Amino acid sequence: MTMQHFQRMAKASRPQVGIAGSLSGHRVAHAPFFHAALDFLERRGVPAQLGDDASSPEQALALAHAFERNGVRLVIGHFNSACARAVMPFYRAHGMALLLPASTDVGLELGAGAYRLCPHDADQARTIGDWLRSRAAPALGVEVRVDGSDYADRLLQCLRSELGQGIVRVLGTADPAPVSAPLCVVLAVAHQALDFMQRSSPGLARCTTVFSDEAAVAEFSGAARGLGLACWVVTPEPSYEALLMQACELAARWHQHKPAESSFAQWVGAQTHFLPSGEARDAAWAVRACVPPHAAHGLPETATQVH
Repeated sequence: MTMQHFQRMAKASRPQVGIAGSLSGHRVAHAPFFHAALDFLERRGVPAQLGDDASSPEQALALAHAFERNGVRLVIGHFNSACARAVMPFYRAHGMALLLPASTDVGLELGAGAYRLCPHDADQARTIGDWLRSRAAPALGVEVRVDGSDYADRLLQCLRSELGQGIVRVLGTADPAPVSAPLCVVLAVAHQALDFMQRSSPGLARCTTVFSDEAAVAEFSGAARGLGLACWVVTPEPSYEALLMQACELAARWHQHKPAESSFAQWVGAQTHFLPSGEARDAAWAVRACVPPHAAHGLPETATQVH
C-alpha cells in the first residue's frame, strides 16, 4: 500500500494509533466521522494516521500491513465486520490492539487485544423482536426484506431465532413485489436500504417498517423525511459516531499513560470499560422513530421516540 491510501497523517513519523476508516465503499456515509476522529487525536497530541479500508476485506488487510510497517500499535475502526474478521489474526500476530466501534458480527473472536464497543447482531435481533412483540406484531405477520449481503444474512438468522413462524415471508430488497404484511423489517446495508425505501415508499406507507442499524445515517433519515414516510431504525446507544470518539478517548488516555511502559491490552485490562470477553459493558440497541408518524403527516415533531 502506498502513501496515497493514507488520507491524512499526523506530523509524527511513527504513529502509535491507526484509524481504519470507511472512506470509500458501501459505508462511505461514515467518512466524516473518521476525519473528526483524527482531528480529536491530533488535538490530544496522539501520533496517528487515517487510512481507507474501503469496506473491503482485501483492502483492510493491505491497510493492516501498512499500519504495522509504520509502527502503529493500536488500530481503531474497521466498521465492516468482514474487514474486522480479515485483519484480526494479523493484528494479534503482531501485538497490535484493535478497537471496534461498529463491527457487530457476534462471531468475531474478541479478547486477546481486540475489543468491541458496540452491541452485536444477536442483541439487535432481540431488540427488534421485543419491539415487535410489544405491538403484538408477530401475531399479525412480519415480512423481512434482505439485500443478500453477509450482514443481512447474519441478522436474518438471528431474527429467525427470535420470531420463528412470526416471519411470514422473506424477499430480497430488489424484488419488485410490494410489501404485503402489516409489519416489515428491512435488513440491508445503507445504500440498499435507501434504494428499497425510495422504490417501495407507497407500500411502506401502509405498514409499519423497521430498518436495521445500517440505515442509522443522516442521508437515510433525510430521504425518509422528504418522502413523508414514517419508519423506524435500530440504532446503537450511543451512536456509532459517539462510539468512535469513545475509542479515541481511550487511545488518548493510553497515550497519556506512557504507552512505552505497557501495551494497550495491558493498560485497558486495568480499566472497567470492557468485560473479560472483550465486549463493552454498556452497549445497547434502541428502536428510534426515523420520521415519527405525526411528522410524516405534516404535524410538528415534538420528540424522538425511543423504544
